[in-house]
Amino acid sequence: MDKRSQATIVRYSNGKSKQHAVQYAHCKIQIHQCSIPKLPPHMGVGSIVDRIARFREDLNTGTTFRYNSSMIYWMVTTIAQFDPDLYQAVTEIILDNTPIEASSVVSFWKVKLQAGQTFHTHPAYIDALTQSARFVTNENDKSNLDIEVFVNHGWKSFQLFEKLENSGTYETLVKMKEGPGKLWEGDLVLPRDERIVASFKGIIVRLFLMSII
Repeated sequence: MDKRSQATIVRYSNGKSKQHAVQYAHCKIQIHQCSIPKLPPHMGVGSIVDRIARFREDLNTGTTFRYNSSMIYWMVTTIAQFDPDLYQAVTEIILDNTPIEASSVVSFWKVKLQAGQTFHTHPAYIDALTQSARFVTNENDKSNLDIEVFVNHGWKSFQLFEKLENSGTYETLVKMKEGPGKLWEGDLVLPRDERIVASFKGIIVRLFLMSII
């Protein structure tokens, strides 16, 4: 930890020794004091909370489409397998194909915690929060999993303003946009009672041909 910048770099690698280790991921952890932000007054057609409610209302007109937990994880079985005891905490996604945007319901009580494990935030919680970003890019009207697939490529910033409750159920809102090259990028927010519990900025997914996966 650098005391002046209050930051550190964490590198993830494998190998029998440092000389032969292969790094496959890294992240920067920045320590700083911050206040819990309020939701911005408008995001697109309205507030974030109102936008989530509008997704459910638009089901009546066929503008949005609802997927339950069984449908979500069955639809992606060709590209990924999710441990039902840990990584199937998304219980609902409501998708708007235009734009590529969705609300989701994440139920952390579905994650079976093991005795003796101690986490401030269980890794399965973080994965569950970001699953909707991958789902909307892989399961919209223009996607074709027989040819190509979007794979998680990390994010630019993740902020957690409250401890996530092990028995809690949360709603999220995510919007993805096409970027340069084969990258798509978007932001995800987790609101509750007119405050932000968590926020991801710059979630990135990368497009790959199925033939090389």
